[in-house]
Amino acid sequence: MYSKLVVSLAEHPQYFDDVMEWCYREFWEGPRTDNFELKEFLSEHLRKNKIPCSLVALCDGRPVGSVHLMGREHDINPFFPCLSGLYVLPGYRKLGFGSMLIENALERARTNGFSNVYLAADESITYYVSRGWTVIAPDEQSELYIISRPSRIPFFPANPNMLH
Repeated sequence: MYSKLVVSLAEHPQYFDDVMEWCYREFWEGPRTDNFELKEFLSEHLRKNKIPCSLVALCDGRPVGSVHLMGREHDINPFFPCLSGLYVLPGYRKLGFGSMLIENALERARTNGFSNVYLAADESITYYVSRGWTVIAPDEQSELYIISRPSRIPFFPANPNMLH
């Protein structure tokens, strides 16, 4: 059995280089990007208990995945905070690390006062919808869909009169 844990990159900066490598390789790399831009971007995630933040999944103390919770990036974007860059090393997929990262990001959003979390999804949309996310709009600037999930799914109905 694996020992699974999710930690904040702000509280465990020793994983910064691992997260930066995954982000660059999977999401950032391109003809006009460099490590400096990404390092600057991720450095903003090192403030404790704040958004933006990055979370890291550990398996037996080894970093195996990460996810980012973004704040308001542009004044015109009404969808924030936004989940971004979910990544799990190939050998650790389908073991629950992705779900753990997402749930921890949702909890971080809730503790920071946000009732919903958003993300822009492409072909991965089925993964998120099967985990309780709802498609709310197509993204007009790309071929993505904006999807949403409450940061906490209530156990009881919002209206107590519904119980009678």
